[in-house]
Amino acid sequence: MGCIRHKAKTRGWHRLLYLALGMFLLCFLLPLFSYAAIAEDRQYKLEAAFLYNFFNYIAWPGYHTPEDLKHATICIESNDPLQPYLEYIKEKKLGQRTFKIIPLSADSDIKNCQIFFVRSTSQLTEMHSSALAKGVLLVSDAPDFVENGGMIGLSPEGERMAIEINNTGLKQADFNVSSLLLNLARKVE
Repeated sequence: MGCIRHKAKTRGWHRLLYLALGMFLLCFLLPLFSYAAIAEDRQYKLEAAFLYNFFNYIAWPGYHTPEDLKHATICIESNDPLQPYLEYIKEKKLGQRTFKIIPLSADSDIKNCQIFFVRSTSQLTEMHSSALAKGVLLVSDAPDFVENGGMIGLSPEGERMAIEINNTGLKQADFNVSSLLLNLARKVE
């Protein structure tokens, strides 16, 4: 009988130890996960804000000033986590300009877009030539996007967002970029 009682006491002590270990891990690991979610949330908010504000500092081909463009369309890849943030910004009006957000599948045509934000750059060459022909601004957060022919690259740096601009490519496509935006850019090619 003494043996059974000893095992019961040991199991109770182990349960208490596991509970304490679980609470310890929960207290120290949960903040790490929530910090990652907060950082990701911040990145999406910044990306959406930049895409929205590009319409203030860039004149599209066929328009003399940014204000001339009255209906702005931002296209994103379908299932991009940026979509809800853009939908929120879409409700904001910028003067008389209205906004439309269009999620695109891989084989969709970008002809109705003013900005196409892409995360996957596997078909950049094909997208770039199509964007040039149709007056679509290509923006991405992919590393080396501008060096590989993209137009505007966004990259998070801590709590800020850095901008890289391929001004030569934008000029070739008849985009007119404000000097204010060019001065904000970390890198202009």
